[in-house]
Amino acid sequence: MREESSKYRLAVSVLAPLAIVLNSCGGTEEGVAQPESSVSSVETAPRVSIPLDASPYEERPCSLVSQQVMSQFGYTEPGENSTEKTEGKAKLAGPVCNFKSPIKGGSSTIIIETENRKRGTGGLSGVYAAFEAGRFAYLEAATVEDYPAVFSDVTDVREIGKYSLAVGVADDLTFSVSVGPYGQGKRDEAREAAEGIASAAVRTLQEGS
Repeated sequence: MREESSKYRLAVSVLAPLAIVLNSCGGTEEGVAQPESSVSSVETAPRVSIPLDASPYEERPCSLVSQQVMSQFGYTEPGENSTEKTEGKAKLAGPVCNFKSPIKGGSSTIIIETENRKRGTGGLSGVYAAFEAGRFAYLEAATVEDYPAVFSDVTDVREIGKYSLAVGVADDLTFSVSVGPYGQGKRDEAREAAEGIASAAVRTLQEGS
């Protein structure tokens, strides 16, 4: 696998269909163990009853969440937009906003997962399918502002304060939020950050729909 793709797989591990694509390039697979928090194997992805239009933010994904909100969770530096027009990595997943935290260490990434939609693997159904295929260490169902969501990652790094959360905004589209690592023993703090950032993004989409 090309070095760029290999590194980026870790950065966007919440993207189930993308993880499958990158793993198919070769190299080792990660995180197939399923802890007790995993969903039932017969559970399917919930439908999105009121889809949200994310297209106005595809050129400026950082606008999904205000700097004020990001600062509440330790990300005090402005985010950097990456789209397929400006950054090759965005071609793998979709428009990306990257935040770094000089206080907390680590980073936060917000991705509008348009490339999965184009591949026909978009939406939470793609995440659930990848979990069933053993690509993720865990998958935990959640809700963000009444929209279906899942916590998921190729390895279970929640105990070091690292979370990835995908939110379904249409049956074939998700956006994801990754945060951390916040540090050992800061699992709750990291989860709160992922949920808070995702909630702000959903509210932004609702206001623009």
